[in-house]
Parts: sequence; structure tokens; C-alpha cells
Amino acid sequence: SSDLVKPQLSNSTDSTYTYTSDYILKDSDPENILFSISNLSDLAGNINSAPITSVTDDKSIKHDKISPAISNITFSSDNPITTLAKPTDEVTLEFDTDGTESSTTNVNIDGHSVLAFKEPNSNHYKGKYTLDNTTKDGQINYDFSGIMDEAGNVGIASAPSKDIITFDKTSPTFSNISLRLNSGNSSISNYANVSDTVNLTFTSSEELVAGQEITINGHTCKV
Repeated sequence: SSDLVKPQLSNSTDSTYTYTSDYILKDSDPENILFSISNLSDLAGNINSAPITSVTDDKSIKHDKISPAISNITFSSDNPITTLAKPTDEVTLEFDTDGTESSTTNVNIDGHSVLAFKEPNSNHYKGKYTLDNTTKDGQINYDFSGIMDEAGNVGIASAPSKDIITFDKTSPTFSNISLRLNSGNSSISNYANVSDTVNLTFTSSEELVAGQEITINGHTCKV
């Protein structure tokens, strides 16, 4: 139910009055908004008996309860390992829509509003964001709260993406560093002879890229 708002004089020459009645739409309401103006009485007691059910200004409102559908979601990084990212890496969120979204199509990546650009002649979008040191270590989140239709319904993903990007801005640290004699004829373990092999061992706080090199006595050695 709603109340008629106090009338305002519409025009000083024809003495008409404008009334407004408000109603808050519910999810159970139909798509087409129906109304009826009937049984209203003037001060003299005259009643309009014929219901009025259509507007006179050629404008109508559609009750849109359906959110834009979002599908085919991918989330990747330009890091050599696309599921990892560090500062200055760029992440890309791609998705398709059902075409009911409004012209403003922003997505949120790591808490930042990013404009997603539509590819020509399609409903395929791409949003890109370059990470920096303000990003916290851990999983990079995104959402579609900026994808809406004209009624303000927020886009909903038909199926969540399995793509996960982990942000890592912390350099590895090393501990338990030791230099040992691995083989040879030396009888004392902390002395090495020509042709003996020395072994450098250390512990890393993170998994390292395979095949990297360090130096021992100025010579490169694979880890």
C-alpha cells in the first residue's frame, strides 16, 4: 500500500493538481508494472468510475529482476607462471556476458575498479590491472559488482572460474648455509685437495626456479 502525496498546483491557468503515489517493488511483482486509477473522489463527491490503466506520456517502466549472466571466465597473469604474480605483473580478467549489461562495465580486481573493454562484434570483455607493492601477498580476488544492467541488477557468474593467481612480493631468504667436502683424498674433512668436490648446501624459504646458477670460486654452478 502507499499514500497519495499532498497535491501541487500544476498550472496556474488551468488549475490542475499533480498527485504522486509511491510503491516499493517486490521480487514477487510481475515484469510489467500494472496500475489502476479508479474510485477517486473530488471535494464535491464526484468519482471517476472508469479505471485508468495506461500512461499518457508514452513512457513505461519495466520491472527487471534478472541479473546479467557472466560466463567463460578466465583469470591469468603475464608472469612466466600464469598462476603467480609479483609487482609490475599485469593480470587479465576475461569473460562473456549475455548482452543485457549497461554501457558501463567495470570489474574489481584486487579491490580496484577496472574498466573492462568489449571486443568488437561480441559480448567478450577484458579487464587488465598492473599490480604493485600495495598488493598483499596471497590470492588476488576479483568480482563483477560493477557489471550491471540498466535496472541495477549486478552480474552473476553462471559458473565460477577455477583460475587462481597468487601474489608474491617477498624475496626468498636463505638459511642453513654450509660448505662441505663431497669427495676426494683429503683425510681432514675441512680441507680440500685438487680434484676434490665441494658441496654448497642451503635452505630456501620458497621453492626456486629450476636450473638456476650460483658461483663458487667465481665459477657458475647449477643449483
